[in-house]
Amino acid sequence: MHDKKIYDQSRMTNAKGIARDADTGYRGTAMRTPHKNPRGGTLTDDQKAFNRSFSSSRVKVEHGIGGMKRFGIAGQRFRNPRRTHTILMKNVAGLANWNQAA
Repeated sequence: MHDKKIYDQSRMTNAKGIARDADTGYRGTAMRTPHKNPRGGTLTDDQKAFNRSFSSSRVKVEHGIGGMKRFGIAGQRFRNPRRTHTILMKNVAGLANWNQAA
């Protein structure tokens, strides 16, 4: 299942004053997403600067997700008890990050 669909079904809300960043698949939600070029126009310099800083922080998240997919936990259906999902995801994320740092 796509993560946006899971987000919609979970009905998560953001705490006031805390912005959550997401990729362009989350447009229309309460999350912050990069600016999109207007039809037939260009972005302002401020918007381009925001997109650059936004993407430099998002690339770390995307590389982490890719590492978890290489381990197979985020690329396949989770068949273990739901109560173990969080701890397994944290362990695999730690292994993926450790593997990238080595």
